Amino acid sequence: MKKLLLISAYDSDFVKTDVEILRKHFSLDKLIRKKRQKNLLDFLVLALLIYWKAGKTDLIYCWFADSTAFLAVKAAKLFHKKICVNVGGYEVANEENYGGMKSRSAGRIKYVLNNADQIITVSGFSAEEIIKLGVQPEVVSLGIIPEQRRFPKQKIILTVGSAIDEIYRIKGLDLFAEATGYFPKYQSMIIGKFEEKIKNKLLEINPDLIFCGQITHEAVIKNMQKAEVYCQFSKRESFGYALLEAMNGGCKTVISDAGALPEIGGKGAVIVKEYTAEACAEGIRQALENPQPDQRNWIQKNYSVQRRENALTAILDSLE
Repeated sequence: MKKLLLISAYDSDFVKTDVEILRKHFSLDKLIRKKRQKNLLDFLVLALLIYWKAGKTDLIYCWFADSTAFLAVKAAKLFHKKICVNVGGYEVANEENYGGMKSRSAGRIKYVLNNADQIITVSGFSAEEIIKLGVQPEVVSLGIIPEQRRFPKQKIILTVGSAIDEIYRIKGLDLFAEATGYFPKYQSMIIGKFEEKIKNKLLEINPDLIFCGQITHEAVIKNMQKAEVYCQFSKRESFGYALLEAMNGGCKTVISDAGALPEIGGKGAVIVKEYTAEACAEGIRQALENPQPDQRNWIQKNYSVQRRENALTAILDSLE
């Protein structure tokens, strides 16, 4: 069985899914760094770990084209190993106040894109951004286990996003706060870490907002299974995993016409074309008043774990 080293700087749920997928097909070693590299010593320790493990494996798979991937590609070249890098989306973003192409790491990200043996990414939207940088990626969508149960719904309108810095605007939390104010009979909930100053700013817009904070993944799923409507009013999304989970939990979905959201939401979502609170509120109203199709068939066809497993393992097996 071929040895595979999985490297990631984040312990995300979709990274954990790939761990479970890949350990069935490879002799898997993993290096997942939860601690940020705050100084030169941390960076050197990470580099030594990557080089040490890279020398003992047959193949390297790296999540995110970040500084960790930069070290992994360097190690792959030194030891003549094949490396596949999965771009998450932030790395190739080039928005005002947001994105890897706006950061000091842009040069390292471009090095990763141009020197990895295979670049994959999670959506057609993200692929288009990578192509603009002169690299042709393969699209391998994230996967989820399709839910078979139906859940009783409560009067809850939910979104997921971090209420910090300028990210809260990119995630559309200001629009969510204003739009949900039109529905006082519903609980309006935000899941995600927050700063007190941003929380207070959003509460000025809608005093009835409920901030759940950064809760466990299990708790997130339970809230989605209870919520009647899930909203994602982001200005950009490279995939929208929370949207996929909400669809799987039976939520009616209302999304902005941004990034990969329409791609993921499909025909079952209400897509808001104008980036205003009034338009978002009208989208919520449409979702509440009209039935939406069961999204589980859509998920099974396009976003199942099995579909990702088949595509991902085929690509990795092809890297000889």
